[in-house]
Amino acid sequence: MYAAGRRSGGIERTATLNSYPLPNKRPTPRSRSGVSGLGKIVPVSIVLALIVGGAVTYGLRTGVSPAKAEEANKQILLAKALMDRGQPDKALVALTELEAKNLPLGEDGEWLRVTAMRDSGDKASAGRLAESFITKYPKSSRLDEAQLVSLSNKVSTAGVSDPKLRAKVETFLASNSSTPSSLSLEAEIGLQEVGEGRIAEARARFERLFASIPDDPRVRELGHAISDANVAALKAGTLDGGFLTHKVEKGEAVAVIAKKYGTTTELLLSINGIDDPRRLRIGQELKVPQTDWSLVCDVGANVMMLRNKGEFFKMYDVRTGRDPGATPKGEYKLLNKKQNPTWKPGDGRVYLPGDPNNELGTRWMSFEGDILGIHGTIREETIGSYASNGCVGLAREDVEELFDFVLVGTPLTIIGEQDPSRHKILPKADVPPPQQMAMR
Repeated sequence: MYAAGRRSGGIERTATLNSYPLPNKRPTPRSRSGVSGLGKIVPVSIVLALIVGGAVTYGLRTGVSPAKAEEANKQILLAKALMDRGQPDKALVALTELEAKNLPLGEDGEWLRVTAMRDSGDKASAGRLAESFITKYPKSSRLDEAQLVSLSNKVSTAGVSDPKLRAKVETFLASNSSTPSSLSLEAEIGLQEVGEGRIAEARARFERLFASIPDDPRVRELGHAISDANVAALKAGTLDGGFLTHKVEKGEAVAVIAKKYGTTTELLLSINGIDDPRRLRIGQELKVPQTDWSLVCDVGANVMMLRNKGEFFKMYDVRTGRDPGATPKGEYKLLNKKQNPTWKPGDGRVYLPGDPNNELGTRWMSFEGDILGIHGTIREETIGSYASNGCVGLAREDVEELFDFVLVGTPLTIIGEQDPSRHKILPKADVPPPQQMAMR
């Protein structure tokens, strides 16, 4: 077998140009005609033009003196740079310092504050600021995005049960249907639908959104929310699609009943709350799920979808092969299932079950001979990356759950291409020697 491979902090009180250097500020060669900045040589004249030109524009818009306008423009440029570096909290500090000096933010500064609030996770404040921005700058080119921020906050706090709000959202989405931000708002609606128990609607929305923006955090959150709701419904015996009732007869064992109905012993026991399979009672009624599982692993997105009767059931974050094509596209079936497998990496070493260095973890489900498979990992930080020799790796909790759901023979489809722009390629890790010696 080969090795395989799941949310802002406090805001600082002060911010100056020296406190937070611009992106990529590092020692670089200087020419006589320029200074380094943003990763390349920029002529001094251009830098001065940006600051002075911005200051003049700022001064004309706000009516402050040229000196104060230049100071304010520098601070706004700093905030922009911090946003580009993914530091919205620090950008907020820079903008707050500007306000503390009684200098107006202007349209650029106020919009930066909206986006910094949004990106730092304070959706309520971002929503309020966006509404203020809309009132103050009704002709701004950022009006649609400001409306989006405002609507996202309203949906996340009030849901979409209010007909007026839902109509407003739908009207907005109809005019802005293809932008990533609008699709993210749809994900917010989907999360509300999950909370209201409208799983079928949320599922259809998720399928469409995932096909367009699979790496959007809100879309992923929606997928996991639907997953959790589906698993809870399955284990509670309330999943859409129905359950059969089986009355235990004399001599019947759980394994025999599970095989008869095409489900796993583990799932049958879990649904019926049975701790000891040897203590079935004659006449006892068991709920039997009517499932028809299939798996789709998307290498480009590094996710694996568990489907029931062709419909999305659960999404698992996975890791796949570090080399292109190592996790081969194609149609497969699960060939075997093993609890606590032995790992033989192919160099003569043998890692027994329970060995802390056994990279397969606690579960193994092969799909190509006994060479490639779905399994756990002792390095869960690698989930979401390209880090295996070709196997599909899951977190321990996930692989143990999946193992309990699926049967040998479950179809597996592998699609997509490795995409390093979306997920990291990790080097092969050095594995310590086995801690338990195999018997010879």
